[in-house]
Amino acid sequence: MRLGVLDVGSNTVHLLVVDAHPGARPLPAHSHKAELRLAQLLDDSGAIGSDGIGKLVDVVHECLQAAEDKGVEEVVAFATSAIRDAVNGELSPEAQAKVDEALSSFRGNTQAITDAATSVKAGTDDAGDGTNT
Repeated sequence: MRLGVLDVGSNTVHLLVVDAHPGARPLPAHSHKAELRLAQLLDDSGAIGSDGIGKLVDVVHECLQAAEDKGVEEVVAFATSAIRDAVNGELSPEAQAKVDEALSSFRGNTQAITDAATSVKAGTDDAGDGTNT
């Protein structure tokens, strides 16, 4: 099975595509990084501004397109604490609609992304040490 791990970090969004087989170590098949620079997109109150939300959605969409192009069947996503700790870390209905639209373009299994987003909003997942370079 070809899997994608989407790590939304403070500096970059990294998609790692692996070929995974039961009982075997995952084999890296592709890596795609897109610059985000999330800290530069926060306003004075610590909220992710509309430009930041737009860029975040665009970068996630770009990575999902790369995942589809590489034949990924399922994607698991994680987000940095910079997103969870933002004043508006809970997505607005407008931003959620944009994310949903980006996810709908991915024909693979996006339930893992939905599950990860729910746990990210609850503050229970962090894929790294606060940076993603």
